Amino acid sequence: SPPPPSSPPPPSSPPPPSSPPPPPSSYALALTKVDERRARALVQEYAASSGDHVSLVVANGSEAFLVAGDPSALRRLQTWCGEACRPPRPATRLLPVSAPYHCESLLSGACGAAVSALRSAAGHAAVGSDALARPLISCVDGANLEGSSVACLHEYLLRSLAMWPVDWPAAVR
Repeated sequence: SPPPPSSPPPPSSPPPPSSPPPPPSSYALALTKVDERRARALVQEYAASSGDHVSLVVANGSEAFLVAGDPSALRRLQTWCGEACRPPRPATRLLPVSAPYHCESLLSGACGAAVSALRSAAGHAAVGSDALARPLISCVDGANLEGSSVACLHEYLLRSLAMWPVDWPAAVR
């Protein structure tokens, strides 16, 4: 005779939620839950005390910022924010970003070569007219770039996308 049907296994509880592991070589650290004045002061205080080159490079909102720099410097900054900086302490999270975008450190090393290649490609782009067909607003400071020649915009756009800090709230005002 066949064996009796087995009873289903007892329901198991789901594993506890966990944070994803930090990226091994992230070039961006999110700072949240502090205002811009506090975020800038934290970055300056950390850089002065550690000697690490880190830069506040993007304002995403009134309490949301990105810091760019060397991955090991950003990990040390993250630890410092959690342990050594004076309150109020920001919330921090390393982000999966492959280069220190919007940071002057792009001008050196391997990233500098990438910027040079982009500059060369932009210089060879075929443009049929010197007039913009659509309005163009700067993500750096919200300036209206209408009236700028396309030739001048190549370098401006390269720098604003790769090297200059960005202030999104100012750009959308």
